[in-house]
Amino acid sequence: GRAQELFLQSSNPLAALDMRCDLLHWDDALALAAKVAPARVPTIAAKCAQQCEFRGEYPRALSMYQAGLEGPSGPHTASCKAGLARMTLRSGDLGRGISTYCCVFSWRSDESSLLLSSCL
Repeated sequence: GRAQELFLQSSNPLAALDMRCDLLHWDDALALAAKVAPARVPTIAAKCAQQCEFRGEYPRALSMYQAGLEGPSGPHTASCKAGLARMTLRSGDLGRGISTYCCVFSWRSDESSLLLSSCL
C-alpha cells in the first residue's frame, strides 16, 4: 500500500517491514524482508508460524516453522524447533514428530512434558 511505499522511500525503510509485522501481514512482511532485511526472514517466519498454529492452519505453520530454522540460530530457534515437533505430531507423522521432540527437549523435562501434553 501507500504507507509501505512512503516508508520504503524514507530514511528508515525498515519501518515498512515493522509496519507489516505490527499489522500481522505476514505474507507481505516475508516478501518485504526478503528484499530489505533477509536476516529477519527466519524471525518473521517464526512469528507467522505461531499465528498460523493459533488459527489451526497446521500445514502452513509447519512450513513456516521450517522456514524459521533456515539461516543462523537466534532467539526464535527454540520456539521453531518446538513448533516443528508439535506440527509434525499433529500432522500424523509420529516417527518424525517423536524424533524431533526427543532432539529438541531431551534436556528440558518440564518443557518436553508441556510439549507432549499440548499434542495429545
